[in-house]
Amino acid sequence: SFVLSLADFDAELMMEEESLVWTSKDVVIVLEHNNKMIPLSYVSETTRQFAYPSLAQRHILAGLASAVGGLSAPYERASRIHERPIVNWLWSAGCHPFGPFSNSSQISQILQDVALRTTIYARVDAALRKIRDTSESVQSFASDHLKTPLGEPVKGNKNKSSTELWVEKFYKKVTTMPEPFPHGLVERLEEYLDRLEEQLVDLSSLLYDHRLVDASQNSSDILQSTIFTEQYVNFISMSPVPN
Repeated sequence: SFVLSLADFDAELMMEEESLVWTSKDVVIVLEHNNKMIPLSYVSETTRQFAYPSLAQRHILAGLASAVGGLSAPYERASRIHERPIVNWLWSAGCHPFGPFSNSSQISQILQDVALRTTIYARVDAALRKIRDTSESVQSFASDHLKTPLGEPVKGNKNKSSTELWVEKFYKKVTTMPEPFPHGLVERLEEYLDRLEEQLVDLSSLLYDHRLVDASQNSSDILQSTIFTEQYVNFISMSPVPN
C-alpha cells in the first residue's frame, strides 16, 4: 500500500473517476494532500458531495478491503454482458468506506463476513486445483510406469517402450512389468486424500452453519494439507524407481 502525500500540486488533483484511491490485484495507491475539500460531480438530493484529500484513512481502508479482502463496493456488481462493473447508487450509503456518498472509516460486520468468506473460497479453490494437479501427476506416473497399455497392473522390468509392451501382450502372450509402488507409500497417499475429503465435508457443514471463523481455520488446514500432499507426490514420482 502506498500513500502519496503531495505538496504544491493542483488543489483539485484526483485520480480517475473522481477518486482518491486506486487499486489493482496487489497494489493500493492513495492520494493525500492539504486541500480541505474538492467538489465532486455527484449530488445527493440537492447537496453536492465533496472529497476530503487530507483525510486519507477512509481511502486506505477502502483500498486494502478491495485488494486484500476481495471486497467490491456495495453499489457495484460485475456484468459479463457489459464487461464492466454496473453501478446502482441506491446501495452507496452505509457503513463502508467506498465511493463518494460514504464518509465512514469502518467496515460493517456483513462486509467483514463477506471478506472472510471470500478468503475461504479462495483457499478451497487453490486446494482443489492442487488436488486436481496431484491426481493428474499420479495418473501420469501410473500410466508410464505401473500399467500395461490396457491398464493392467505391471510386473517385472518396467523400462520398456509402449511398442514392447504391445508385443508382449499380443504376440508373446506374456506381460512382464514392474511392481507398483510399495504398499506403504500407496496407503499413505490414500490416507492423505481421505483426510482431505473429510476436511472438505466438515468445511461445507461449517459454511452452512455460518461458522466462518472455524471454516477459515479449516480452509487453511485444507490448503496446507494439499501443499504437503503435492510435495509428497512430486517427491515420490521424481525418485528413482528400482528395477
